[in-house]
Amino acid sequence: QTGPAIDTCPKGKAVKWEFAADGKRPAFDAYWYDGVTKPPTMPGLAEGQNMGDAGSYIVGTKGICWVMGSHNQSATLVPESARKAFGKPKDLADVRSGVICSPNNFGYGEPLSEGVMRITALANFDRWSELDEESYKLAKLRWYDQMVASAVRFVPDFRSSVIDTDMFTPTTIHRFTKREKGAIYGATEKRFDGTTHLKNLYICGTDQGFVGIIGTLISGISIANRYLLNR
Repeated sequence: QTGPAIDTCPKGKAVKWEFAADGKRPAFDAYWYDGVTKPPTMPGLAEGQNMGDAGSYIVGTKGICWVMGSHNQSATLVPESARKAFGKPKDLADVRSGVICSPNNFGYGEPLSEGVMRITALANFDRWSELDEESYKLAKLRWYDQMVASAVRFVPDFRSSVIDTDMFTPTTIHRFTKREKGAIYGATEKRFDGTTHLKNLYICGTDQGFVGIIGTLISGISIANRYLLNR
């Protein structure tokens, strides 16, 4: 670390953690830099591009996941050529990437009687909306199998223990929320301060910029504290 004395907050520091291999996960190192201590230049940056004053990145075998900024910036892939594989799927869905979540990992007063696994992947609203009812039902069954088959590469194979399933598509989201093309995380342009062009109408949740259940709760609290409770 760098600082005037050992008993004061340093001007900068670098910390390294070494994680041993665990099952299928190989060993890896993690680093933290702050203050005047800067990390090495991230490989793969375009000419003239800089890393900014804050952010994080994960170096993998096929590319780098980079978040430029502290909290409200989106993750992107480096180099730029790695991003071309992602976007609006040409098919009904794309299971090459996605999010796997198990709500059972949260702390409860007592263990849940059943386990829950939630999987999210990119999907094409236009393709789903073109299907007739029978084709739509069959497509949901087919893509459920593909999504789960992709997910169990990274989590224990739970398929033999499934007792119930529920699958929704972008058209489901549009039907119940009227979000454009079933965009699950709301508008592309967020309102970080929650204001709108209408007086006394405020936005909270994913349209403000927070994501997920916890993010939505925090969003509602922040809007109430800022605009309602201070009056």
